[in-house]
Amino acid sequence: MRRAASIDYEDELFGLDGQFYPGLDGDLWSVPPMQALAEGAMDGIDLMIGYTNYEAGVWLMALPDLDKADPAWTAARFGFLSAKTQAEAVAAYAEFFPHETNGVQGMHLVSDVGFALPTTWFAEAAAARGSKVWMYRLDYEVNATLRAMHAADLPFFFARPHSTAAAELIGPTTPQNAEIRSRLCSEMAGALISFVREGTPAWPEYNHAGGQTRIFGPESHLASHARRAQNLLGQNPSVPVYRPECREGIAMYHGPLAKLDDPIRFGAEFTAPDGKVRWMMPGDTS
Repeated sequence: MRRAASIDYEDELFGLDGQFYPGLDGDLWSVPPMQALAEGAMDGIDLMIGYTNYEAGVWLMALPDLDKADPAWTAARFGFLSAKTQAEAVAAYAEFFPHETNGVQGMHLVSDVGFALPTTWFAEAAAARGSKVWMYRLDYEVNATLRAMHAADLPFFFARPHSTAAAELIGPTTPQNAEIRSRLCSEMAGALISFVREGTPAWPEYNHAGGQTRIFGPESHLASHARRAQNLLGQNPSVPVYRPECREGIAMYHGPLAKLDDPIRFGAEFTAPDGKVRWMMPGDTS
């Protein structure tokens, strides 16, 4: 209750929503994902993993002005990017998306830092240890504002793109979108079923050299190294990959050390009301 009372309910993306990130409790989950992978937890396990092309779009449902925010403000809200990396990221995303508004450039930054890049690093680390990995990206746009938002892939993987539940998430099926939705359902649910039954979704495996990524969208195809942000955050990542030597208020990343404004929100050990020491961390590192 004390924890809930301290939440910044006015900040739904970086505050309230952040309280639902997974945390290490020493029981159900005792090791951070990247550490577990490095220690062999994924060895012998094949992986199909991916993301959508505009993950942050889903938060526009609750925060309709988020895509109008100054990207410098957006970069600062993560809490774990150094001032130098924030400035570099804002400049880089202006170059990556020169025809987008500043606010939408910030949305792409959120999408990449929070989802696409950690997903890619997890896939690469798993592949480097010998797991068979297949990567995908959804490019299907729900509408012109939400675009290819977070979770928009689920109705297609579960073969329910025309259902009432799907309509609540991605909007209703119409004569204009019925054909592409049916096709994506066939492609994506078919790939998932094939992965479960046959051990492959029927496109080339992902590896660092080729970066093979299956794009599901208006024109589904195979791409190589589909993320344009790799040259900034991918080679010298500042998105956290947590290590056990982190301590209160300090988090160690593959990048700069950062003093955290809110260690519980962005990753640090803390003592819970029951007296147990636990680890709270952003939940999209895998």
